[in-house]
Amino acid sequence: MAKRTDYYKQLGEQVAKIRKGAKIPQKKMAEMLDIHPALISKFENLGEKLPAERIDEMLAVLGYELGLVEKKNLQTTYVSPNWRH
Repeated sequence: MAKRTDYYKQLGEQVAKIRKGAKIPQKKMAEMLDIHPALISKFENLGEKLPAERIDEMLAVLGYELGLVEKKNLQTTYVSPNWRH
């Protein structure tokens, strides 16, 4: 089983990839969310743990949502586009 920090690190990396693909700088995203850019940097680069609500807000800005999929009796987290936007 993956360590908790590995989970947040992988999720942060996914968010960074999506954000960069959307060509949104960390500073701009921070302004959109009314948070300090360092919070985004620590999440994306260090896997710093954030509340689920904050991660949902980050993903919503990018047009994505967080979801769970059951895979062989294990819950797997995925990020998918939010088509209801």
